[in-house]
Amino acid sequence: MTRHPPPVDTLQLSREEEQVVFQQASAFLQKTLALETEFRRQGAKVDTREWKEVSAVDDFFVYKQRKAVRRGRDLATSRDFSRSDEIAAPELMSMRDDMSKKQWRVDTEGGLESTAPSTSSSASGGSPDEVYVPQMLCTGSLEGKLEDFMYGIYDGNDLAWRLRSAYLKDKLADSRILATIRAPNHDDPFRFLGIKWFATEYPGFVGTFAQDRETLVLEAMGMAKDENGESYGYYLMHDFTHPSIPIRTDSGGIRQKFNVCFIHRQVGPDRILEYGRGYVDPGGNMSVSKSISTAAASFSSVTNAVDAAYNKKLTWVMATQRNRRAGSTATASSSSVCQSCHKASHGVLSRSLLECDACGQFFCGKCIVERKLVVDIHTTHLHPRALPFCFGCVLRAKQLSSYDVARMTNIKKK
Repeated sequence: MTRHPPPVDTLQLSREEEQVVFQQASAFLQKTLALETEFRRQGAKVDTREWKEVSAVDDFFVYKQRKAVRRGRDLATSRDFSRSDEIAAPELMSMRDDMSKKQWRVDTEGGLESTAPSTSSSASGGSPDEVYVPQMLCTGSLEGKLEDFMYGIYDGNDLAWRLRSAYLKDKLADSRILATIRAPNHDDPFRFLGIKWFATEYPGFVGTFAQDRETLVLEAMGMAKDENGESYGYYLMHDFTHPSIPIRTDSGGIRQKFNVCFIHRQVGPDRILEYGRGYVDPGGNMSVSKSISTAAASFSSVTNAVDAAYNKKLTWVMATQRNRRAGSTATASSSSVCQSCHKASHGVLSRSLLECDACGQFFCGKCIVERKLVVDIHTTHLHPRALPFCFGCVLRAKQLSSYDVARMTNIKKK
């Protein structure tokens, strides 16, 4: 893929602009939350007359709406939303200086779809009325705890974003945080609200090359409580525009529209209920089926979130224990006895003992396991590599509170 850097390194927003972004994210979240609540009230059953399954990973399913929405002109006429309910891409104060401040508000009853013209018209010469963009629905359940899930998907700084992409395999080729409006704090170490740019490569067709897609979105995530006082996690991206970041035409790239919102709930001791709505308009002349396939793969990457949290916690355990050993005056020594099953190895067999990369103790092959972790964060591309760990350290890391670890890793130290 040909890499194109973002048009700007940072985006300076006024307080009024930040408030518009906050209102936009809140409206999008509240609309999705209302749909999710109604979906659960009706038994969390998908109407297959309206929705067609396009992807399934274990108990997590992605559907597309059978009757798609016309790209550009009729995006607000789907079955779930009326024209009066639409949420358009955020317009900022710098784009509307001639309007009075009291006109600056976001309809909190807004819907999930953008009525902005499709990029296909300007980027590739195609008519936006010729292609239909279907709504997408994600639902199902995942194994694990909500706090682990939220730690796994957290991407509120550049390193966290790169780690998420490496562990979740979410099909993103490059990404930048252009503005941070709300950062994590002690009460919600998974919180983030900001503006992000990212690039995606869509697989090429036979005999052709895929065009780069860039995306500019507002992103929000964190924990909250609904009107019944029940906790839930949320993650959303919404198409964003700003006059200082125009669509680039010199590089041949296309700016896609990306609107999606997920609600996550703990519904059992070890079960998370997932609900997501949105759509992806890749622009250009790409077929709808190709864009749906890539979007479904990206949405389904959340099924790796809990394992990503386990890996991040194990990495933290490994780093802290290594630092502790480095500061100790005790001299590390090899062993001829497995520290778990206490079986002795002699002579050539002693080579079969492996050192746990966390605690530094030695274990036999039956008492050690490999975990793929990202340890070199200074390379351009982050790649997990297999490292040996004892079962005790793996279990200890898994049982750590993701809230506690997130407070130490997500919150910027003053």
